[in-house]
Amino acid sequence: STSSAVLFYVTEEGEVFKTPLTGNSERVTQGIITPVRAVQATKDGRVALIESGHQHAPQFTLFFADTNLLQVLPLSTATSFSPNGKQVAYIDSNGAITVRDLSAKTLTTRKAGVFPHYDATMRWIRTNTLAFLSRPSAHTKGELWEFDLQTKNIKLLDSGLGLINTWSPDGIFQLRFSLDGARGGAMQ
Repeated sequence: STSSAVLFYVTEEGEVFKTPLTGNSERVTQGIITPVRAVQATKDGRVALIESGHQHAPQFTLFFADTNLLQVLPLSTATSFSPNGKQVAYIDSNGAITVRDLSAKTLTTRKAGVFPHYDATMRWIRTNTLAFLSRPSAHTKGELWEFDLQTKNIKLLDSGLGLINTWSPDGIFQLRFSLDGARGGAMQ
């Protein structure tokens, strides 16, 4: 957390610890659903998103560093912070996309649209743009989709066997890998 010059970390057992830069660790929460699979934080470190549970039935929990509070999100298949870290988007198993304001004093959510999918990851790449990427497979073409939060338009950006991508911090460029039958793989 850059606001408090404290390092927070999550153990495999789902406990959150706080470590001042000049002191001992202190447990600030009890275990959450385990196993913990991934943790991502906003750029300022004030909110962390903890993914736990089974790969096909994940549980997402928000951790607020300023208050040491945990808030469990509704059942979701994918989540992502907005580029400015003030909102989080999540998508349920029916494809409903919800956006939650993290800076509001009261819980504020809005339905942003619907993206029917099967087992896709989500990344909030630009202010009004979400990207959905199907999980990579060497035997089935994966797809990369872009969803505009304002217009509700969905467009296919790319597809390919074993398709994997990552975005630049500004969401303009991407690094793309896909399998190319004869040569193995191609990076663009």
